[in-house]
Amino acid sequence: MLPYQFEDPHDAEDAIHGRDGYDFHGHRLRVELAHGGRRHSSPVDSYDSYSSSSSRGPSRRSDYRVLVTGLPSSTSWQDLKDHMRRAGDVCFSQVFRDRGGMRGIVEYTSYDDMKYAIRKLDDSEF
Repeated sequence: MLPYQFEDPHDAEDAIHGRDGYDFHGHRLRVELAHGGRRHSSPVDSYDSYSSSSSRGPSRRSDYRVLVTGLPSSTSWQDLKDHMRRAGDVCFSQVFRDRGGMRGIVEYTSYDDMKYAIRKLDDSEF
């Protein structure tokens, strides 16, 4: 599905807050930002990230965090999120380059999803 673009960022926040998780004919809708901003505030190259939080709703960041190493240099935060979603509900993903190559951080909404991701996806092919 192609992303919808809002003229006013507050309208996008309202759509996320009002429809993420909404039951639509027995299916849970996932409404999220299509991309995040690129930040240059650290010596580490940081690439686009995703968080479904908005300034009007509660933050969806969590402490259930997994570090992913050995990623291909072409990996986007979307690719990482899609791969890691096989193990549970991802609420944040980010990829970055450091001295060790490409790495990613993925946050899950629950401890059980995080533990399952470690068991299921450790050493998996990306």
